[in-house]
Amino acid sequence: MVRTAAVSPLRQTDVASLPSSSWAGVKTVVRRSDATVLIRDFIHSMMPRETTTVPDDLARLVEGAVDAGVFQNKSDAMRHALREYFKENENTRVSAAVRLYDAGDVSLGGAARLADVSRFEMHEILREEGVELRLGSATEDDAEQEIETARDL
Repeated sequence: MVRTAAVSPLRQTDVASLPSSSWAGVKTVVRRSDATVLIRDFIHSMMPRETTTVPDDLARLVEGAVDAGVFQNKSDAMRHALREYFKENENTRVSAAVRLYDAGDVSLGGAARLADVSRFEMHEILREEGVELRLGSATEDDAEQEIETARDL
């Protein structure tokens, strides 16, 4: 099965099949700029969705920034704001990672990645916080996440 975006026939580039079970075996034939949009939209569709309420002044600022072309859309603006917040607030980022590890929602490697520290540093942080370390990966997904994190070190 081939999905084709509406593009000019002059410059079509075959983009490798997207690595998702829902897209297995599907090839996409699009221009590079269209491929970027398609892949971005596909990735965003896989992200969890959150709903939030913001004060009117912030909502107007976000709408103005989108209209000015600073952000592609409101979701893009919110993702940017959250990334910047966690980048600038290391203690909050580390506290969240500790809590997620303690609850069993992430592995040691996952917590380290979220906290933006090495596994060894995360191990020490967890010890200092009195969080009991789990030995080994609880699930296959955790094991794969641990392997990916180790490759990034």
